Amino acid sequence: MRKYFLIALAVLLFAGCQKNSQNNAQKPSISWKDNEDFSEMEITTEMHSTVSLSVPEGVSSFQISLSIPSTLVGIANKMIGISTNKGTASKSPVFDLVNDATAVSALTKLGFLHGNPAVGTEFILNFAYLVSELYSGSILDNASKFVFAISLKDKADQNLSKTVRFNWTSAPSIVFDPVGRIVDLNADSPALVMNISAPGKIAKASMKFANLAGAPNADTEGILAYIKSFTKNGFEVDLIENAAAARGLDLPYGSQVKDQTQLTIDCSDLLFTLSLQACDKDIETVITIFVQDALGKAVQETVILKH
Repeated sequence: MRKYFLIALAVLLFAGCQKNSQNNAQKPSISWKDNEDFSEMEITTEMHSTVSLSVPEGVSSFQISLSIPSTLVGIANKMIGISTNKGTASKSPVFDLVNDATAVSALTKLGFLHGNPAVGTEFILNFAYLVSELYSGSILDNASKFVFAISLKDKADQNLSKTVRFNWTSAPSIVFDPVGRIVDLNADSPALVMNISAPGKIAKASMKFANLAGAPNADTEGILAYIKSFTKNGFEVDLIENAAAARGLDLPYGSQVKDQTQLTIDCSDLLFTLSLQACDKDIETVITIFVQDALGKAVQETVILKH
């Protein structure tokens, strides 16, 4: 009986030591200084997307599963060396930062991964570099999602999981009606309508006028002189900051433009007036339309007025 008691006591002591050892082990942690609650972040050119990890006991396994637009899976696959981790139309790509040397090398060169999970205990993941690499040069639907599920286990068998999310908002776009970019001011009723879409909300909008043939008398006659009589300084009409000039030229202005996601600019009245103001120097006048949203994404288009 004493023998069985000693065995049971040894088992209890061993279990207690194991439990104490696990309690004393320092748990892995993750932080996002600029987004402490890990809420979904908008994708911008200057987003603060650096995530820091600390794994005092050392890394046993470290994987990141990607949920991205299907058209981008092939780009992610180029950075993966383990064939079973490559993504398909129905399967997410997976970066293994311990066992996949190809992924570790590619992501390190990209600037996404700082530190070696196979031997280190401190790492930085800069998602701006990875997201940019994935979507660069691609046309994405508005509200496309980029989701990265981090799964880590340390050498003390402690787990850490966290999800990093990003949202893609399409840049502004301008659609012309009629489609052509050349307007004849000699027409009976010259017309031009610009339909602007800006899912990220309009922050800046302007129309700049220039005479392609040169305008030595721009301050005294012709289209540019007419524009300058409203702007008082130069040939660019800021639709938001110079509301008086925009209103005087029969263009939308101020709050009619700022923070809008859809905007229609009907230039028909303005074109008719410009046709009356045109002089011999105004053979061709170009209008440059610039729109920038609150996320820093911009579009610029041009229209040529012929007289």
